[in-house]
Amino acid sequence: MAGQHTRLGREAIRRLSDTMTAAADWHDDAVCARFPVTETDPIFYPTSGSYEDTWDEARELCSTCPVIHKCLEEALEFEVSGQSTHGFRAGLAPSERISLIASLRGTKAMAT
Repeated sequence: MAGQHTRLGREAIRRLSDTMTAAADWHDDAVCARFPVTETDPIFYPTSGSYEDTWDEARELCSTCPVIHKCLEEALEFEVSGQSTHGFRAGLAPSERISLIASLRGTKAMAT
């Protein structure tokens, strides 16, 4: 019986590890992963000039991304937790993500 529990425990740990690895791997499939994007990147993190001009380019790249939904999920989680509120992510500027969160909160409040 103890051997069965150990085997089941190992299997659960392996499944959890596989799930965590798969969750982290979506970044590798992102369109922006093909570029050396850092927080100094002028397309995704502009520091001067017209944000709209550079974000049009970022928005175009994001629109072709196969994992944009995962990116949006992570971006919204980061916004809500206060971890990251700058930069262009998931096809949205920070102000657009904030508006989306407010809209989602309003919808949730109306449903309760």
